Amino acid sequence: MNKNYIVNKKYYGTKFNDHLLEQYKSYAEMATTASKRRDQANRFYIILLSGLFALLSILIQIGVMGDNQYLLLLAFAILGLGICYLWFKSITSYGILSKAKYDTLREMEKSLPYRCYSEEWDRLKDSNYEILTKVESRIPIIFGIFYSVLLLYSLINLLTQLGLVK
Repeated sequence: MNKNYIVNKKYYGTKFNDHLLEQYKSYAEMATTASKRRDQANRFYIILLSGLFALLSILIQIGVMGDNQYLLLLAFAILGLGICYLWFKSITSYGILSKAKYDTLREMEKSLPYRCYSEEWDRLKDSNYEILTKVESRIPIIFGIFYSVLLLYSLINLLTQLGLVK
């Protein structure tokens, strides 16, 4: 911890403890808000990728694909993989942000009577707890596998259709 961020209690004045507690509560609420935004982002990506798959299924079912079906499949695959990548990066970014926020809260707790986040983290380290970012990041990878298979399928068929592969 960079000590430049800590104001000396002796020089701050009599409101140090009150202000620290208010700042701590406000910062803890900011951490909760960031987690809510993370959940919303995950829902957005799931809906987007599922919608893309549903649109593709509908287009195939109603026979719209036609002679350019492998080009369209390739486009869907590339778009899906791009979205999976952005989702993965979003999860990673939120994970870094969350870690920084909770590290900061744990540092603030050193001046408070009870260190609840530090206590919670110590208990989690002694269990089989797996950091949520690691768990969440598997979901875009699973979607990415589907879109990768679609990419390979469309490429092989497109190249075969063009006579470049037999």
